[in-house]
Amino acid sequence: MLHSFEGKRGFGPEAGLEFGQDGSLFGTTFYGGANGEGTAFQLSPGPGGTWTFAILHDFPVSPQDGFFPAASLTVGGQNILYGTTSGGGGGGGGGGTIFSLTISGGHVTESILWTFKGIAKPLAGVTIYKGVLYGTTSVDGNGNGTVYRLTP
Repeated sequence: MLHSFEGKRGFGPEAGLEFGQDGSLFGTTFYGGANGEGTAFQLSPGPGGTWTFAILHDFPVSPQDGFFPAASLTVGGQNILYGTTSGGGGGGGGGGTIFSLTISGGHVTESILWTFKGIAKPLAGVTIYKGVLYGTTSVDGNGNGTVYRLTP
């Protein structure tokens, strides 16, 4: 076992993990963290097969930010991770968000790249192709879902 989750450090990891260039594993928890709304985390390899766990982002209880990340993070270039949340954004009542986490000098900065209106629910992560993000939502205004692209 590399890590065991517990409440304030996140719990309920529902998505897969992604490897970073340095061998770190990146992921999300749907629940838990400081605010109970989920986390983004990093597991870094250490000597002798040990791993160090760090929370990169605690999703806040905020009408502007997203919460409940249900999908894997996508590792982009220049120390940027991309992800989606299944709720929040748009001043409350939003249908989720697309976000980035930029890691620089030991600090992590979150940016909301897009807010889905209504009941969009992006339950899957994003794929990057030639600098453009692609993904899906599980529902839309017609209840059928969408495929989207977003140029950061």
